[in-house]
Amino acid sequence: LANQAQLVSAADAVALAEDTVVAVKRRVSAGKAPSADLIRAEAELATARLARDDVAHELSSSYRRLAAQWGDREPGFSRVDGDLLTLPIPQSFASFAARIEKNPQIVRLLSEEHTATARQRLAEARRWPLLRPAVGIRHYGATDDVAIVAGLKVPLPFFNRNQGQITASRAALARTRADAEAVRVRVHTTLFEIYQEMQHHLHRAETLRDEIVPRLAAVLEETRRGYEQGRYSYLEWRSAQVDLLAAQSAFVEDSVGAHRRVIFLQRLTGEGVEEQ
Repeated sequence: LANQAQLVSAADAVALAEDTVVAVKRRVSAGKAPSADLIRAEAELATARLARDDVAHELSSSYRRLAAQWGDREPGFSRVDGDLLTLPIPQSFASFAARIEKNPQIVRLLSEEHTATARQRLAEARRWPLLRPAVGIRHYGATDDVAIVAGLKVPLPFFNRNQGQITASRAALARTRADAEAVRVRVHTTLFEIYQEMQHHLHRAETLRDEIVPRLAAVLEETRRGYEQGRYSYLEWRSAQVDLLAAQSAFVEDSVGAHRRVIFLQRLTGEGVEEQ
C-alpha cells in the first residue's frame, strides 16, 4: 500500500512536470522566457519519470514478496486494496496498557508461574512424613506370654522432610514472578514509546493534510498563473512545485508511519487498536 501511494505521488509529479514543459514551451516560443527555462523543465521532467520508474520497480518487488508469503512464485494480482491515507483513530493509552496481560510473553510467564505455584504447593504437601503402620509379635519371658503389638513408624527428622524441594520450588516461583514483572515493565515502556510515535505521526499527517498541503496547492496555482503572466520566474514556479510535492510525500510517509505503529501495537496487545 505504501509503494502504491508513493507511485501515485510520483505519477502526480510527472504530470506536473509535463504541464510545466508545455507552459514553458509556450512562453519560450512567444519570446517571453529564455530557452534555458525550457531545457531545465525538460530535464526535470526526465528526472521525475526516472523517480516514477524507481517506485514502480519497488512496487513490483513488493507484490512478489507479498505473494511469496503464501507460497506463490508469481503474484496473481495487479494491486492491493486498502485506504492507506485514511488515518487511524486510536483509543487512549490507558486502554492499551490494560491489555498488556494478553502479550504472548506475559501469557507464557503467567503459565509458568501457575506451574511453579502448583509445584510449590505439591512440595509443601509432601513435607509431612508418611505414617506407616507396624504390626509385630512380642514374647514376654517372665510370664511366657505372647502379645500382638501395633504402632506407627514416623521417619526422622520430623520437620525436615522435603525441605530442599520446598526451597527450590519457592525460588522458582519467585524467579518466575520476577521475570513476569520485568516483561510487564518492558512491554509497558515499549507500548508507551510506540503509542507516542503513532500520535506524532498522526499529528504530522493531519497537519500536512489539513493545513500545509492545501495552502501549498493554492500557492502553486497562484504562481503558475503569475508565471504565465510574467509576474513570476520559472525558478519561483518550480520552487512552489517542489514545496507541494515534498509536503504530499511527507503526508504519505507519516500516514505509513502511523499505520506501521498500529501494527506494532496490535502485536503487543494482541487486539485491534482503532476505535469502533
